[in-house]
Amino acid sequence: MVPKMASSVTSSSLEALKK
Repeated sequence: MVPKMASSVTSSSLEALKK
């Protein structure tokens, strides 16, 4: 798995949760 991909997904999830 690509670390960057996981990082991107995690960031998206965190942003979604903040909203």
